[in-house]
Amino acid sequence: MAAVTVRRRINAPVERVWESWADFGNIYKFNPNLRHSRLLDGSPQSSKGAKRQCDMKDGKNWIREEVIDYEPNKVMTGPAAQ
Repeated sequence: MAAVTVRRRINAPVERVWESWADFGNIYKFNPNLRHSRLLDGSPQSSKGAKRQCDMKDGKNWIREEVIDYEPNKVMTGPAAQ
């Protein structure tokens, strides 16, 4: 499995940035590569154990992700995509 680390400087208050990340099931709202995304298996919205599926724009491919570590305004970690 591949591992991905993303680091980016964003000119906004940390609380505002985390508002979008905490909306874990709706990443498609700001990721232009996705057609849609949704929570899986009755997952909580933003906590350890949250699971989502991201459907790619091509209509053929998708990624499933799970949060394995979550501390609001500090860290969100997930394993490599499945």
